[in-house]
Amino acid sequence: MNEVAKLVIDGKELILPVIEGSEGEKAIDIRSLRQKTGYITFDPGFG
Repeated sequence: MNEVAKLVIDGKELILPVIEGSEGEKAIDIRSLRQKTGYITFDPGFG
């Protein structure tokens, strides 16, 4: 069974896959987030 993350925005549930990095760390795959919701992410430490 593949691991997933559930995100609820505006009452709608979005299922996002959990993926594994090269050193075994887990990450949430957000590639479809903007297309499916119109939302983007914000990382204040990036840049």
